[in-house]
Amino acid sequence: MDDHQIAFIICTNNKVMLDECLMYISLLKVPDGFMTDVITIEGAESMCAGYNAAMNESPAKYKIYMHQDVYITDRNFLIRLLDVFRSDDGIGMVGLVGAPQLDRHAIMWEMPRVGNLMTEKIDHMDYGFHPGEIIDVDCVDGLLMATQYDLTWRDDILEGYDFYDVSQSFEFHKKGYRVVVRDIDNDRVIHDDGVLNMFGWEKWRQIFIKEYKDMLDPVDYRKTHGLETGEEHWKYLYDHRDEYLSIFKDATDFMDRVIKGNDFTMYELFIRMVSDQSSVCEKSDTVVKLYHIAQIVMKEREKAQQDFLSDVNSVKEAMDKYQITRQMIMRQILGLSGPYKKEADRYLESEVSDTAYRMIRERM
Repeated sequence: MDDHQIAFIICTNNKVMLDECLMYISLLKVPDGFMTDVITIEGAESMCAGYNAAMNESPAKYKIYMHQDVYITDRNFLIRLLDVFRSDDGIGMVGLVGAPQLDRHAIMWEMPRVGNLMTEKIDHMDYGFHPGEIIDVDCVDGLLMATQYDLTWRDDILEGYDFYDVSQSFEFHKKGYRVVVRDIDNDRVIHDDGVLNMFGWEKWRQIFIKEYKDMLDPVDYRKTHGLETGEEHWKYLYDHRDEYLSIFKDATDFMDRVIKGNDFTMYELFIRMVSDQSSVCEKSDTVVKLYHIAQIVMKEREKAQQDFLSDVNSVKEAMDKYQITRQMIMRQILGLSGPYKKEADRYLESEVSDTAYRMIRERM
């Protein structure tokens, strides 16, 4: 292990998001005497499998496993992270958000959480509960997990993209290490996650519970606090996943044909179709964003302004342009300077109408 190396490890399937993530990483201050490395994994069979491959490839003592849609805007992030690890050799993992206690349902977001984060809307989320800067937790959220020891990720039981984070937190506990959240009020890390795909989540929850049931708090937190658990919701989503995914595919394929045909009346039909099935379509990040893009195009044409999709020929290109526009606006909001600000200003002035800018900015 190289005690003076920090590796960023990222599973990726979206170059636009990855490039922006790497841009923010490039701006971080590197602690004196340290080197950084970035390992990206494309087409991983699962999060655990991807992370294991990268972990075994890197000699770095300090590894930061993070999502491609996480943007670290705190330039002192690495310096502060090392301070946490150096405060106690017993700390195995550090996260940004976590649950001090996980009950038998294993639903992290139904439990009290600690930590700080900025959301896709650039809102600062303070989860409260500040007994100190370093808080011991049962588990941390997988958006960012930093370690100073290597433990195998459980790709033998978790073959998807859910519960890898909670599982790895518990694996560190099994080895006697502390899992903590660095709870500092002015954390500046953005998770630009949008609408999450939760249709396979229930399957992996049940597998996790079976494997770690002896480590879960047997007390039902929701019940003892007079609250209802969301278990039935997740079971319903899993049971109806094929139906929902079929609707999403139909909507996406339809919009792809609309974009290729550039028929103004079809944008209006797409909006009506999605509105009629809003309770379903709101669960797809792609459909939600395509719906907003269609609204933008309609409004632009009303005002005879530059068409957001004028240089776009497919759903993928439309989604990429929407994401790039969000990222450029985000740079302005965050006050980036130098070439990164110039790039954002130039892109937004030349590629995006006033209407598109305003409508996308309003959703951030």
